[in-house]
Amino acid sequence: MASSQQRHHTAADIAKLEKEMAREEKQDERMLKNAKTDLVKAEKMAHKAEKATDKAIHHHDKAIKYEHKTEKKMHDAIRVHEQAIKDEQRHAKDIAVKQDSQVRAVDNIEAKKAALAKSEQKAEIDQQNRDARYQALSSATTPVTTSGPSAA
Repeated sequence: MASSQQRHHTAADIAKLEKEMAREEKQDERMLKNAKTDLVKAEKMAHKAEKATDKAIHHHDKAIKYEHKTEKKMHDAIRVHEQAIKDEQRHAKDIAVKQDSQVRAVDNIEAKKAALAKSEQKAEIDQQNRDARYQALSSATTPVTTSGPSAA
């Protein structure tokens, strides 16, 4: 009685289900690969932003030193001193711009990490679902070959 209530899967049903699960697995792999690539790109951008900030700070420090040097000679070089002040202000603005870029890059990394974690979690759940379907498929096909009147 129990075997007559179970649904029997044909080879075509099994092949179709296996093909669908293989396609889902490939989609998950592509999704994970893209998420990892995005993370690597974001990390590279953050590193470049950090280097640019360091360079801007270095330029700013040099501009300040130059300003102090020209202050000592202000009676001889007022125009040079005013230019140094302008340079310092420009570099200070550059620092602010670079720091904003660095903050955005770090935020982007965090978002990419969260996306990767979410993708990994989804892929794991999908794999568990596929495993459960494979197991259900295999247990549903086993009674057909081992029980019933033709098994004797």
